[in-house]
Amino acid sequence: MGQCSVPYLAWSNASSAVGPTNITASYYGVANYVLGTNQSYLWGYLAGGGSIVSADGQGTTTDFANNNFDMVFNMAFGSYFGDFDMKNDYLRAVIASPGKALTNIYSGAQQFYAQDMAMGGTIGYSVAVSQTNTDSNYTPAYGGCCGGGNIYLNLMGDPTLRQFYPQAPSNLTASGNNLNWSAASGSIDGYNVYQITASNITKVNATLITGTTYNVASGSCRKALMTCAVKKETTNAGSYEALWAPGTF
Repeated sequence: MGQCSVPYLAWSNASSAVGPTNITASYYGVANYVLGTNQSYLWGYLAGGGSIVSADGQGTTTDFANNNFDMVFNMAFGSYFGDFDMKNDYLRAVIASPGKALTNIYSGAQQFYAQDMAMGGTIGYSVAVSQTNTDSNYTPAYGGCCGGGNIYLNLMGDPTLRQFYPQAPSNLTASGNNLNWSAASGSIDGYNVYQITASNITKVNATLITGTTYNVASGSCRKALMTCAVKKETTNAGSYEALWAPGTF
């Protein structure tokens, strides 16, 4: 697709995350920031004729400051959006909103592929893969302004964020060689126990633990241990085991 066909990135990334039937389209000329107010969306895409502080039909930095913008992961495309070194900048204003927005990426002419996030990856990994992409990974590698492996996306926000997190267990205690913890809330498949050293994190259990107790090898309770919830997630991109819930030590 050419440089002017930028909205397809929104459909591609959101489809892998939530499915095409769960996408709400707000076309050019409709204030998209209003669509996000007091409603929650996992992904959002904003595009319009831009300035440092505004996008045609998509609002201004003042609008973001005065409204709860509740699209969590965002992409934005317009002139001057990449100049995020300004104090009052449209790209950063999205995550400065008092709402739920956590990230924003300058993406349109430059391709951003977030399909790895639908399989448990971090947004930082998706950015790295997209920035070094060649046609052997995703096609097209770029959208008309920059060669493959030579693009900038200007991620605003925490690069370690993921789309899905299973709930974490809590209250881990040790008595002799027995570990006990409080169950995670919500639907999970079980737990893993990890031993932590200065140089490595090693899973202790051979099979998934379905209860809230585990007997470890003699002496292990004197070491740093962590329990993590495990849940199999199924998205439009496939299925994977979500292992990286915040653990309890």
